[in-house]
Order: sequence, then structure tokens, then C-alpha cells
Amino acid sequence: MTSDITSEEAARRHGITTRHQIMENGEFRFRLLKNDGTAYLRTEASSTGAWQNSHYHKRLRETFIVQHGWIAYAIFENGSARITIFQGGKIFTTQPGLIHNIYMPKDAVIHTVKHGTGDDNDRVEDDKTRDFDKIITRVSEINIYNYNNENTLPVSLKKINVYTEEYRHFDKLIWQVSAWGTAIFAVTAVGANSIRTDNFLVSGTGLPVNSISAGFLGLMFLVILELSDELHRF
Repeated sequence: MTSDITSEEAARRHGITTRHQIMENGEFRFRLLKNDGTAYLRTEASSTGAWQNSHYHKRLRETFIVQHGWIAYAIFENGSARITIFQGGKIFTTQPGLIHNIYMPKDAVIHTVKHGTGDDNDRVEDDKTRDFDKIITRVSEINIYNYNNENTLPVSLKKINVYTEEYRHFDKLIWQVSAWGTAIFAVTAVGANSIRTDNFLVSGTGLPVNSISAGFLGLMFLVILELSDELHRF
């Protein structure tokens, strides 16, 4: 005859607890935890998709089962980073000491089993994992899937166009300054020159030189304001 075990009894007698959370990246994590570091997790992706936090394990292994959708598995090994796509139904296992991260697109669902001999402090996030985060989280979902949409082969990050928000803004600052800012600059330059050339604007508009100069200075101020905003956001 079977009987239920309460959560309190499971924790007291067996060292098994549950912990469910909404993570910072928007994922939902549902955990069944043992006090030896082993665990089962069900993870449901956020509404937009996101990377997790890079980490490694001292002794435990993690076996991932892709329930729905696909995920990207990123590792740092032998001085280089690689990304592998795993489609629904695929299973893979991490190795101890290997820095890794997972990207889950919208609606993806995975199961994770942590197994082996470890403890509560087996998971490690340190300077090395944070450095890997700085690299891998710049890779967008479009870049990931464009290179892996039909297979699960590792892809070198050297083949991926890793454009950060800073790079895209710098590109805009250099090459794509707003058209109205460029136009105002051109008008200001031509107009300022015209004031000195045979009083063309004075005779054409009937306005005094001081008023025309003030107008062009105002336009130049708008140009400077635009460029200042671009630099501030950069």
C-alpha cells in the first residue's frame, strides 16, 4: 500500500526539498533538490528567450533533455568557445570542470538531472565564468540559429558575427548620424559662408546680420545637441 510523504518529512528524513523560481532572465525553474548536490530541474523559457549564467561543476555532471523546441549549448574548452544546437528529443551530458552556458529560445522546455558525487557547493561561478558570459551572451538568437538550424555540430564563435549593442551604436555614430542633423550642419555651413559673401542673405531676406547669425548659431546648437546625445548613449 502506498502512502504520501509530506514535504516536511522529505526534507527532515531524506534531505530532499523543492525550490521554484522565476529567474532574472525570465525563465521558470522548478527544482527537486537533494542535500548531496544532486537534483532534478524543469526549466521553461522566458517569453523572449535568453542565456543563462555560465558556470561549471567541481564533480557533478548535468544531463540535459530537450523536451520542447531547441536549445544552444555553449562551452569554453582549450582556450576557445563553441556552440552546439540540440533539437527536441536530444540528450547530452556536461563534464566536471567544463565552463558552459545554455540559451533557451521562447517556448523551449528542458529537463536537467544533476548526478554524481558532489555537495551543495559543487556549482561554481567565478571570474572565468563571468568572462565567458561577457563573450557568449553577445551572441544573438539569430546568429546562433543561422549557423546551426539543421544540425548539432559545434560552431566556432570566430564564424559568428558578434555585434554588441555598443558596436551597433558606434556604427550608427560614425556612419548613420541622423539625416536631419547632417542636413542642418550643411545648411549652417553654407549659410554662415553666405553672410560673408556679398551680404547675400541680408539683401535677400531684409534681416539684419545679427539675426541671421543667431539663427545659424541656433541650428548649429541643434547639431551639437544631436551629436552629444549620440555620444552620451554610446
